[in-house]
Amino acid sequence: MGKIKVEVCCGLECSMRGGQELFDMVESDDLISEANFDILPVNCLNCCLGGMLSPVVAINGECHPKMTASRLISTLRSML
Repeated sequence: MGKIKVEVCCGLECSMRGGQELFDMVESDDLISEANFDILPVNCLNCCLGGMLSPVVAINGECHPKMTASRLISTLRSML
């Protein structure tokens, strides 16, 4: 099985609503950072509808809107 691609939107709207903090938090999580994830900050995923659904994280191309830190960590840990 290949790496799981995790794209955290750090564009303007998502950053204003915590996107950069989500990326920093996931990258610093030891269990997740050592697992089979390719965690990338991206400029814009074009799926937050002008910020209404931000912050957004895409996991293997599937967008997950209004992401929270706890939900992101639990989602990624469930994929281990």
